[in-house]
Amino acid sequence: MKPYSFVFTVLFPFIASFTQGQQRALHPNLLIEQPDGNKPWTHLIINDKPGQFQFVVVTDRTGGHRPGVFENGVEKVNLLQPEFVISVGDLIEGYTTDTLEINRQWDEFSGFVEKLEMPFFYVPGNHDLTNPVMEGIWKKRFGPTYYSFVYKDVLFMALNSEDQTRGAGKGSISPPQLEWIKKNLDTHRNVKWTFLFMHQPLWAQEADPVNWFDVEKLLANRKHTVFVGHRHHYERFERNNSQYYMLATTGGSSPLRGPQLGEFDHFVWVTMTDRGPILANLHLDGVFDHDVFNEELTAFTRKLWASDIMRIENPLYVDGLEFRQDSVRFRISNDFDVPVKVKMSPGFSWDFKTDIANPEFTVPPNSVKFVSMELTSRKQKEIELMKPVKVKAEVAVQQEGKSNFFIPFEFNVAPLRKYELKKTASIKVDGALNEWATLPYALPTQDEGSRFGLTYDNRFVYLGIQVYDSELINGVATATSNKDYVGFVLDAQPIAKSISEKGDNGFKNSLYFIASPEDDSGKSSVSELGDSENQLEWKCVKNKNGYAFEVAIPIEYVQKQQGENWQNVRVNVVVQDDDANSSTRIIWQPNWSSRDNVAGSGMFYREAISKR
Repeated sequence: MKPYSFVFTVLFPFIASFTQGQQRALHPNLLIEQPDGNKPWTHLIINDKPGQFQFVVVTDRTGGHRPGVFENGVEKVNLLQPEFVISVGDLIEGYTTDTLEINRQWDEFSGFVEKLEMPFFYVPGNHDLTNPVMEGIWKKRFGPTYYSFVYKDVLFMALNSEDQTRGAGKGSISPPQLEWIKKNLDTHRNVKWTFLFMHQPLWAQEADPVNWFDVEKLLANRKHTVFVGHRHHYERFERNNSQYYMLATTGGSSPLRGPQLGEFDHFVWVTMTDRGPILANLHLDGVFDHDVFNEELTAFTRKLWASDIMRIENPLYVDGLEFRQDSVRFRISNDFDVPVKVKMSPGFSWDFKTDIANPEFTVPPNSVKFVSMELTSRKQKEIELMKPVKVKAEVAVQQEGKSNFFIPFEFNVAPLRKYELKKTASIKVDGALNEWATLPYALPTQDEGSRFGLTYDNRFVYLGIQVYDSELINGVATATSNKDYVGFVLDAQPIAKSISEKGDNGFKNSLYFIASPEDDSGKSSVSELGDSENQLEWKCVKNKNGYAFEVAIPIEYVQKQQGENWQNVRVNVVVQDDDANSSTRIIWQPNWSSRDNVAGSGMFYREAISKR
């Protein structure tokens, strides 16, 4: 057989045989050698229809951004070469009225997206339009806060869920924007598809989503898809006879527990076809389809988490400064009517040898199982210098259709110092720290650092902190979280609950308080306070070394949760040091709400209890 070439337009009868008699338009650019007999391809209908195209959707970069992640995403988008990129907001940290800082943040972000080799379309989030000052800067830099365009007979609408600057969880569509949406949809009533992009999932928030349901009525009779962000959690919704997608993160804060829980860094690759959009979630480390997490799996995993299915029962508290050998015990509580399968795998540690006798097991329905892991020190070393070993566990409820759906759990295990809470004479809360004989606990840092003490009397638990800082940033125009501050978390729950406290829902079970030192007018700023924090007596004042913080926490708050014979409080302390060109956050114990959390860390026992 002698191979020879035909220009593609000569091959019409040949192509028709591959399409079961359906003749299709032939591609004008294909030149291919045609062998006699069998061919090493399936067919020659090239997948490049005139109306087909690809674009990318990026999601939250901020709300506690992790440096480098969004920039990495930009590089990967360039590798894939879509026609354009569009966002769903939260591009800068914002939450300030400092115009220099706002412009600095926008300049930084613009530097990121200028590296894209295709157009980038801005959409505002609550971090981008926090207040009228930020809204004014947006309009000066970018013009309208909502707009639209048509590409290949597809309507793209960039909406502004923040156009009344009501804040997180309170997004809305203002009357002028609603009127604009009506006119825009009417003008483009015959497009083949409509995409909407905004930041907050207005249909899912508790606050009134002003005018959003009117927008849905306008969309009811047209083919459309909605993209949002905001909650840093991926979820697909079926609404209004359409698909609504809440995206996860492209660098915003996230526990990153994986696609099984809708927590991952990604961008969305959308291919527009004659049949509608096809989505691929491109993890920065992999690819997932559009149904990676949906409403059914959300309900299932919430039920599993709410069951408190797995936790550490006894942290390794050590009376001295050194650790030799001991066991930590895990409690697996199966409250389901079907078995639960568990796979445990401790990681490697230079400080410990670990051993779990039976790392894979099944817990019968409605029963509890305890599993011990033995830790043995590899070498003599102070416990506070030992790094935790990470223990991973996968839990699957053996329910029909869910038996292979493993939910990941992670635990950091290390020997913990048993801190003693000593009784003292009453302390005057004035920020002077005069009554404190010593501040025995140091925050980890490379410079002079900060120190604190914790004590109590019959009326209060007292916390005193000295922050060493040679350059205070505490202007009144900036939110507390964006300048120098000191803060603490105090959990007064019984020890069995306090051990597992992870700061869920904004530390709803604990006192959570951050404050900046007094400015030149003598005013301190604080974060938004709950009812419990508002009852605290506190002072945060400048001194020759930086600033000092004192707070008195009523004993009644502790007794309300543990009773008269209360035994313990769990504490963590944080200091943020903002300088002209950098920001550093120093935490005494690992952040309870992060993947670095060590169950039970920072536990103080009352003096009499600790000596038992």
